Amino acid sequence: MKIIKLPSGGKFYETPCGLFPSVTTILQATMPEEGRTRLRNWHKRNGSEAEKLRSLAAERGKVIHKLIEARFKGEDVECPTDVSEFWNEARKILGAIGEVVASEKPVYHPRFQYAGTLDLLAHWNGVLTLFDFKTSHREKRSQWLTDAKLQIAANPYGL
Repeated sequence: MKIIKLPSGGKFYETPCGLFPSVTTILQATMPEEGRTRLRNWHKRNGSEAEKLRSLAAERGKVIHKLIEARFKGEDVECPTDVSEFWNEARKILGAIGEVVASEKPVYHPRFQYAGTLDLLAHWNGVLTLFDFKTSHREKRSQWLTDAKLQIAANPYGL
């Protein structure tokens, strides 16, 4: 599927059923005011560093996702030093994963007309499991993970 990125940051997928917004784009557009306020406050606290921090976090996530994908393809990829802490933690989990069904695969829901890219769909302790890897520097409270939970729930595989 072709991915179309908008200047606003939104993303759409060209699917066989038409042009569908990404789950992330939908979540951003429907974010409750409380979440928007929390984000604005974070930007205020971090001032001119906010965009740099956001950019570094996004890049860190991309690198970790590429390392995970390479591992399941059997490729030997060197881990950059700045993400080694995350990679060492991820490897503990990855070692327990069984058969991989899909990795970094674009998927869409034809009935509800949204799309996204799943991180990993694999067997974990004998159960087909959808993984969504996060690379935050600090542990998140459960109530802060609303979007992550919705991303998993939106999976068209219905897991």
